[in-house]
Amino acid sequence: MNRFLSYIKDIIRLNKKGMFLIFNFSIVQMILSIWQPKIMQSLIDEGIQNNNVKILVRLFIVLLFVSLIQNLAKYIITMYHTKVKKRYTYRIKMDIFNRITKQSGKEFNNQRTGELIKVIESDIYAIENAGVDLIIDILFNIVISICAIVMLFQLNKRLMFLVLIIETIIVFGQKYLIEKMYQKVKELREISGRSMSLTEEYVANIVNFIIAKTEKFFMLNFQKVEQENIKKNIEYRRCTEGGRLFSQSMNAIIVAVIYLVSGINIIKGRMTFGSMVAFLQYTYMLINPFLMIINSYSQIQNMLVSVNKVYDILDEPVREYKGAVIDTKDLDIEISNVTFGYRDDEQVLKNVSMKFPPNSKTAIIGESGSGKSTIAKLIYALWDVNSGEVRLNKKCINELNIEEMRKRISIVTQDTVLLSNTLLNNIDIGRNIEKDKIMRMCKAVQLEDLIESLPNGLNEMIGERGNQLSGGQQQRIALARTLLDESDVVILDEATSALDNITQEIIMNEIKPFLKGKTVIIITHRLAIIKDVDYVYVMDNHSIVEEGTPEYLSQNGTKYLEFQKYSE
Repeated sequence: MNRFLSYIKDIIRLNKKGMFLIFNFSIVQMILSIWQPKIMQSLIDEGIQNNNVKILVRLFIVLLFVSLIQNLAKYIITMYHTKVKKRYTYRIKMDIFNRITKQSGKEFNNQRTGELIKVIESDIYAIENAGVDLIIDILFNIVISICAIVMLFQLNKRLMFLVLIIETIIVFGQKYLIEKMYQKVKELREISGRSMSLTEEYVANIVNFIIAKTEKFFMLNFQKVEQENIKKNIEYRRCTEGGRLFSQSMNAIIVAVIYLVSGINIIKGRMTFGSMVAFLQYTYMLINPFLMIINSYSQIQNMLVSVNKVYDILDEPVREYKGAVIDTKDLDIEISNVTFGYRDDEQVLKNVSMKFPPNSKTAIIGESGSGKSTIAKLIYALWDVNSGEVRLNKKCINELNIEEMRKRISIVTQDTVLLSNTLLNNIDIGRNIEKDKIMRMCKAVQLEDLIESLPNGLNEMIGERGNQLSGGQQQRIALARTLLDESDVVILDEATSALDNITQEIIMNEIKPFLKGKTVIIITHRLAIIKDVDYVYVMDNHSIVEEGTPEYLSQNGTKYLEFQKYSE
């Protein structure tokens, strides 16, 4: 209920004017709906039954005018409902994206991609589809039903009580199905999330699945999940359709009873035809809220589950970006006695200490899995250390404004992120950098030949995730993008792993002018690109086993010499 109230508050906060207009036009529509049956009663009894054409025409015009105003109010309400829902959807999606960006690495690790996509697309759509307009309609229909009871009481007390008894049976008859339906919605939501996670995983890595010959294993796993999904869908539909069939049958009985009792009263002169028509209309006003709640219950339950899922993310605590800002250009980075693990039962770094002085060039080398890439993530504050500290200019990283700090640090990883956009936009990423500057950088990272070979040059679309480019071309794009950022600290984490040794050496020489005056950290297992570094840390088994200048390690190192041997 608290989450639902948060949703209502957000809707009102984001759309005060729209909600004001919706509320007022809904009141107009409600008043006219209550008045309409009385007009119809008078039209029949005073106009048709009394053969009075003048009254008939007058009431016909009034009825027509009321209908037109009702439809106009309904149109305005629908338009503002659409505006309110779309604005809410946009703002909530933006809030979720911003929230995810501010999460720590632990939350990234625990959150399934498919589940997150389902929240952003399916759950927000479910809220939009059965959102505030449905809630307002139900509330106003309940008010209308109360007014209808009053009008029915005036028309025929006994018949009204008979209708209320049948309606009470309907309400209690739905209780069992309603409770069961809510449980089925949660079960279906869970299995749908698993199915979406598997689908996203396969579609995103389909080529790798084929190469690894794991597509049959995936299909077997996916088949099990989908069979369970079908089972849960059938159980869910059984509940919803059973409830709908029961309510429709009971309401058909209500209409039949009204015709029977009203007919007897008309024959005996206790009731007029106009009263019977008005009674039927007011009965529908009484029935509609119950039918609406029952028929929309699946939507309402989906919405409540979806609201909880959305606000699970929005209520998740995130890091505050209100810490100190470092004003000086030079950044002195220090990792002091850091122990860290992605999970509680593992240690990726064991009591690691490193220093990266301003304007220095430092290398971190080690075998795959030794923990060297984790250093970059900790410096960028993607994760919190288990013990020890990461400091910038003697200040603990948790005391700094992380957003401002990240503006001064750039990382190029071996996992390149490319957008389904043009080559130019993938390099520029909205910074409006001068084209000449971009071309100079492209020449430095050996992208010039690629640009010349493309029909539209820099304006060529590169496909989803850059699938029209080789791994080496993708890494060069990422390198150009990062170096154009002009950050004070540049971390190259296996940034040239997809390149051959000759191209790699050419690029490293060409980008030297762009790295001048920056703190550079090179994470690699190739010694060919660290010939001119100032200092080297050698990692093995999640710890630093050797450190020193390249000259010192060449004479006194052991593990370093092993890397040197394999690099020759």
